[in-house]
Amino acid sequence: MLIWLGSQRGVLWLLYFNFILISSVHAEIAFLTDTEGSWVSLQSFVELNSSLKFDVKGDLEFSNSNDVFVFNGDATDRGPNSFKILAALIKFKEKYPQRVRIVLGNRDINKLRLTSELSHLGASTSLVFKGPPESRPTSFPNYAEKLKWIFKETMGAKDTFEFAREEIALGRGIEKEKVTDDDVVEKYRLELAKDGLIYKYLTMGELALRIGNSAFGHGAFQEKNTGVVPGESVETADKTSWYPSVDEWFSNLNSWARRQLDQWKKDPTNPLAGAALVAYQEPVPGTTANDKSVVYGRYSDASGNSTLPPALPVVAYFLRSGINKVFVGHTPNGDAPTVLNYPDVFTVVIADTSFRGDRRSTSILISDEKIRFKGEVGGQKFDFYDTDERLVGFLGQRNSEGFIVKGITQGNELILFKVLPGFKAESKFVPLSQVKAEDFSPPTNSASCEDWLKGIRPHLNEWRVH
Repeated sequence: MLIWLGSQRGVLWLLYFNFILISSVHAEIAFLTDTEGSWVSLQSFVELNSSLKFDVKGDLEFSNSNDVFVFNGDATDRGPNSFKILAALIKFKEKYPQRVRIVLGNRDINKLRLTSELSHLGASTSLVFKGPPESRPTSFPNYAEKLKWIFKETMGAKDTFEFAREEIALGRGIEKEKVTDDDVVEKYRLELAKDGLIYKYLTMGELALRIGNSAFGHGAFQEKNTGVVPGESVETADKTSWYPSVDEWFSNLNSWARRQLDQWKKDPTNPLAGAALVAYQEPVPGTTANDKSVVYGRYSDASGNSTLPPALPVVAYFLRSGINKVFVGHTPNGDAPTVLNYPDVFTVVIADTSFRGDRRSTSILISDEKIRFKGEVGGQKFDFYDTDERLVGFLGQRNSEGFIVKGITQGNELILFKVLPGFKAESKFVPLSQVKAEDFSPPTNSASCEDWLKGIRPHLNEWRVH
């Protein structure tokens, strides 16, 4: 069936919806992202999520026989349990290679640089140093000082070196002060070498993933990165270079990433080996984003406000492949995940809550039909599905003050959220009885959004996955 979804830049978008979509034999998908070195983040997720548990040995295990676990990247750095988390994820993936999926984030991929950086004491090769050029060191007195500088100045991980010292001490059963700087450097060298934790984790990962009608990527699928593989296709005004389907694009994007990793494995001290993948996960110098990367893109505008991708061409491209839900992390979004909606058409979930003070996670459980969110925010508990009738006209919508509805508490109050500068956030609770759906609209900067929605809604029941 052909459906006209409108036009852009004079190009008609006639989309063929394949009603026999990729079927999922999986009952549900447990989704977690951005633990960033915090075991509390992983542990609290498992406690809340009915799909997972810890077995008697303390290892991750499924509670249900057909479920899938997607870890969406950024396992390490901002907490004292980075290596413990890597070990847990690797062991789980080794036990269930098809049911445990790892999507790589920037804090994962950027470690590729360390094998070449720690082979010499000269200047760092990173392009993302934010200080004045004259303050950039041309050499370092030892490898520990270089690694500290790299973490702080180029990876947004100023405390990572000391967190690693703490974790090493715990593993050895000694005081932290007895762990030397050289011990920390050697730990990273060990885990980056073949069969080390970082090495194995990177080998297990992919850049983009599709399960049923859901797609997963660390950062964002936006207009300048969608359908494009670095070095193999060029972003064009009419999108003629895009791969025909999301599945073909994901396959080629992941193949490119594997080739980059293979280069690095063969010659890890060569700064050019895997350099394209390292560049792909970095922000554009002087900015906090890279809209040509699915790893470092963001669903936010210049002010940091969460916003949907453009309906045409991005959402249309995903719908054409039978995908109507996208799950990402990367961009801190307060103390609970943010939902963005083209109502009844397309949903984006941004689930990075790593800036939360207590580092606890929200449980996210996905099926083809609905998404369940369970957790706590601001002392209020919530446990709702995105299909909850109370949220119709509200969930994932934005009002004139810039607040987006994240969900609803057990006390029947809407959870409203707005991003502030510096990845900070403002949240408030408003009784459902005090708001009107007509005061909210999709969080998008597209002027043609409403016309597009009117055109697509009559066809929803024909292609929706059941």
